[in-house]
Amino acid sequence: MTSATPSNPWRYPTLLDAPDAIRLVVLLPAIDKRVEIECILCNSRLRNNPDYEALSYVWGDPHITKQIILSDKKFHVTTNLEAALRRLRYSSKPRLLWIDALCIDQGNVSERISQVRQMGAIYRSAREVAVWLGPESNTSLRAFETLDAIVAILREKSWESLPFDHNAPDWLGEDYHDRRKADRQMWIYCSFFEDRKWELGMEAIEKLLRRPWWQRVWVIQEIALAQEATLYCGRHSANWNAFDEFLQMVSKTTSAKQSFHAKSTMTENWLEKIHNRLSGLLPGLMMSNIRHWRNQVHEDSSPEPELIEILNLCRGTMCSDPRDRVYGVLDIFPGTKSNHPLALPDYTISVTKLYSTVTVEKLLRDRTLDTLFMIAPNRLEFLENQSTGSICRDYFLPSWTPDWGVPGHPSIQEAKSRAEGDNEISPKYCAALDRLSPIPYELSLSGLVLAIYGVEVDIVSEASPSRCKSRSFEAIDDWKIMADASNDIMYFGGKSRAEAFWLTITRSVEANSKNLFEPEESTRNSPPATAKSTEHERPGEARDTRRRFPPESAADERHVKAWLALGPYHMTRKTFFRTQRGYLGTSTYMGPSYPDISAGDKVVVLLGGKVPVILRCDGTCYKLISLR
Repeated sequence: MTSATPSNPWRYPTLLDAPDAIRLVVLLPAIDKRVEIECILCNSRLRNNPDYEALSYVWGDPHITKQIILSDKKFHVTTNLEAALRRLRYSSKPRLLWIDALCIDQGNVSERISQVRQMGAIYRSAREVAVWLGPESNTSLRAFETLDAIVAILREKSWESLPFDHNAPDWLGEDYHDRRKADRQMWIYCSFFEDRKWELGMEAIEKLLRRPWWQRVWVIQEIALAQEATLYCGRHSANWNAFDEFLQMVSKTTSAKQSFHAKSTMTENWLEKIHNRLSGLLPGLMMSNIRHWRNQVHEDSSPEPELIEILNLCRGTMCSDPRDRVYGVLDIFPGTKSNHPLALPDYTISVTKLYSTVTVEKLLRDRTLDTLFMIAPNRLEFLENQSTGSICRDYFLPSWTPDWGVPGHPSIQEAKSRAEGDNEISPKYCAALDRLSPIPYELSLSGLVLAIYGVEVDIVSEASPSRCKSRSFEAIDDWKIMADASNDIMYFGGKSRAEAFWLTITRSVEANSKNLFEPEESTRNSPPATAKSTEHERPGEARDTRRRFPPESAADERHVKAWLALGPYHMTRKTFFRTQRGYLGTSTYMGPSYPDISAGDKVVVLLGGKVPVILRCDGTCYKLISLR
C-alpha cells in the first residue's frame, strides 16, 4: 500500500473537503482487447454509497511499467496492474473501481496517510472486491477445474455413501469400516492430498495459492471486510466462497492428521509429505479463518481479539514497509482501532518505536509475560530463507519485542481461546507463583530496556550441539543419550530419568498424551489385532491398539516420536539442554536475530511468567535467549 508508485508527472484533482472523501476510477469499455487502457478519475464520498468494486492485487515491480490514459493524460502503472485492468475491462459498458495506485496521490504523504486510515471503510463499502492473482500459467486451468470438482464433492457430502475399503491403507486398522462418518469424511479429505488421481490438480491449486497475492498483509483485511469477492487469474475466475470451502477443508485435514495418528503409527515420510503439502496453503488458510472469525464476532458478539493477537496470526506476511504489518490489520475487527493508542497509521514513527510500543503497551497493562510467547514463531522451518537459513531486516528490535516480519502461522484456535479468556490452551504452569507480577514492569527512557524483577534458579551446563533442523526422529535419540534417560536413574520428584526425559520433550502434556495414545472407546475392549508384518511394524511384533505414555516399549517410543513430529509440540527448531543442578529442558528457537542457547546462560523465573526463560548477560542488561 505504501510502495513507491511509478514516476508520473501528473497532477491529481483535489479531493473533496470531507473526511470520507475518496476518488474512484471509471474503466472505459473497449471491444478490441488490444486497445490501450483508458480511465477517468472522479471524486466521491463513502456516505453517498457509490456502487463500485475495489481492486485487491500486488503492485509488482514499480520500475517495470506500461502506459495507460488517465483522465485524457498519459499515466504509467505497473505491468501487473495494467494486466488486471485489461482483464477487468468490459467490452460494452464502463466499470467503476477503486484502485489505490490510481485513486491515491502516492506522492502526497498527507493524502496517502488520510486514505490509508479509510482503507477499511473503502473495502467494506465496496459492492465486491475483485482479486487479481496475475496472468494465467500452464496449470491455471487445471487448478480451477480441480477446485470446482473438490468443492462439488464437499457440497454433495459424498463420503457418507462412498465405500473406501479397497483403498484404505494398512495404518487405518481393521476397524476402519466401523468408524463414525466424521472419520470417513476426514479420510476423504486426506485422499485429496494422497490419491494419485488428484495429484496434478492439487499441485496446480498449490501453485495458485503460492502466488504473491496470498503473501501480502493488506489483502488479509481486504478479504476479511469484503461483502463479496471474485478471484481472477488470467481468463479464469472463481468466487471466494469456492476457495473458502477448499481452505476450510484444508483446516479440517490438518486436524485429521492428528485424529488419524491417534489410531495408527504413521511413517515419518507420510507425515512429511502431508505436512509439506499443507504448509504451502497456510497463508490462504489463515486468511479464510480470520474472515470466519470476524463474521462470528459480527453475528454473535463473540469477544474480539487484541491487536497483538492479530499481528501474531498475520506474522511474516509481505509488505514494502514493515509498519504496514500493524497498519494493514487495524480494520479487520471493529474494536481494534478504537481500543488501541496506535489506532491511526503514522508513517513518521520508526519500525522500532511502533513494534516496541505495541508490545510494551500490553506488557505494562497486563503485568504478565504471556506476550513474550509470541516472539518465537511457529513453523519457521517452512518459510525461512532456504539458501542462507536466515531472514534479514533493516530495523532493530529489543529481544523482548516480537518481530512480526518473521514468518510463522500460529493456531487461530489458540488466538480465539485467549480472546475468550480461556487459558486451557496455554501450559498450566505458574513458575512465578502469581499470575500477575506484584511489581509493575518499567520501561527505560530509551524505550528499549524493560525492567522486570526475577530470580535466577539455575545455569545451563550443556546444550545439544545444534537446533533440531527437521522433524527427524534421530534428534530425540541423541537427546536421550545426553539426558542419561534411564529407568534406573532417579530424577527429581521421585520419577525415573527416562520418564522425566519424555515429560520434558512433550512439555508434560500428560492429559493430551493419554487421549492420543489410548484407543477409542469402541476398540478399548477388543483383543489386539493378529500379528502382521508391515512397514510400520517389526516382523513378529503383535499389533497393540493400546499405547502407553511414557513409552514402555520400542513400539510405544516410535508412536510418541511420530506424534511429536506431527503435533504442536514437535521438536523442530528446539535445543535440548541440561543444567548445573541436573535438570533437563528444551529451548525454543526465537528467530534469526537470536543466538543459540549455550553453557553459562541463566535460567530465570521472571515475575508474571508462567515458565522459566533463558537469559544471557549483555553488558549492563540481559538479553532474552529463549522461552519454554
